[in-house]
Amino acid sequence: MWRSTRPFGHPDGCVERTKAGAFALPEHELESSIETDNEYVTERYTVDDETPIFCADHLRVQLAHLVATAAPGAAARLADRSYPTRRSQRAAPTRRSPGAPNLDDGTDESDSDRSRPGDGRTATTGSYLPGCPCYLCMVDVQSTVRAGVSTNEDLVWTGDNAAIVLDGATGLGDRQVSDAESDAQWYVNALCEALRDRIESDEELSAVAASAVERVADEYAELSGPAAAEKHEVPSGAGAVCRWDDGSLEYLVLGDCSVVVDRDDGVDPVLGEGPRELDARVVDEMVAIRERADGYVSYSDLREHVKSLLVEHRKQMNEPGGYWTFGFDPEAVDHAETGYVPRDELEFVLSFTDGFEPIYDPYDVFAEWTDLVSYVRSNGIERAIRVLRAFEEADPECERYPRLKPSDDVGVATVDFTR
Repeated sequence: MWRSTRPFGHPDGCVERTKAGAFALPEHELESSIETDNEYVTERYTVDDETPIFCADHLRVQLAHLVATAAPGAAARLADRSYPTRRSQRAAPTRRSPGAPNLDDGTDESDSDRSRPGDGRTATTGSYLPGCPCYLCMVDVQSTVRAGVSTNEDLVWTGDNAAIVLDGATGLGDRQVSDAESDAQWYVNALCEALRDRIESDEELSAVAASAVERVADEYAELSGPAAAEKHEVPSGAGAVCRWDDGSLEYLVLGDCSVVVDRDDGVDPVLGEGPRELDARVVDEMVAIRERADGYVSYSDLREHVKSLLVEHRKQMNEPGGYWTFGFDPEAVDHAETGYVPRDELEFVLSFTDGFEPIYDPYDVFAEWTDLVSYVRSNGIERAIRVLRAFEEADPECERYPRLKPSDDVGVATVDFTR
């Protein structure tokens, strides 16, 4: 039995715990009580070898809630929760400070029951308590979304132990069935909601993602009705999902979103494929059109010239010989890049949509991924995006740096495991 009396709140109480060691909440046999007055909280509970590591503040949130409700069997129900342990390495329960923004779309989650992409802002999840040994606290998560030149279709969601980065692709046609600004915006909202509803499960991320796609497909069918639509007319998306516990980081990348993992022995980029090769053919054609032309060809005219080629490529989505991404076919998730990285090797993780990638290629601001990661770690996401936008603004017609869009939406999440 362990007992402590300390002042409410962080940081002083938590720092005192740091000096004493790590603390845990028993997973199966729980004996706990909590006593409070105006200034102090006293906690008593049993610790064993198979319990998760939580700091006093995280533990107090869990215990105080159940004791305050005075619900019968509260302690027993808390004991039945699937908390992560060093042995089981299950995903951690999500907890945020009340009102803390964790959806980077320009809104607090309290603003809406469903995520809405928009002109985002940098946000930090509410779990990090500086100097604490709790594995939930040893992570600093930052995220930002910035719109390109039109409706934003990127979305980033972050929790205590997960980060979801999504990039929507609107159908190439006039068809729209949702009441969102675009069907792609609806799609990333629906997919994010479906993913985060299962992110704490014991399933691997591939199973979580497949179930999420199936759910979104059903929701879209209800919206669109029985009218048939060709593949290029429906929304889709790319995504990078990361989830971690005190044992490892798990990632899943599908489409042309990416994850760059900074380990203690080097940087490993996991670059999503998606339609990269097909998009490169479109850009080559845009360059060729300008070279063949007698006079100047504007970017808008170029896009009109290659529209049929874009439609042809979109029809190859989630088809053998084409490309794989998030759509309405759960089996497409089988083609995702997935993997695990041991937690003790992790330093920093950078996840992003393809709108951020031009800062590396084609703008060639950084010679190596190591350099980009180092810059973001030292200067933050916002400054990196300002560098990106400076290159785009200097080349609005995509002449010096041929590309599909003058300025794309940008979604970025970082996870620092060294705090």
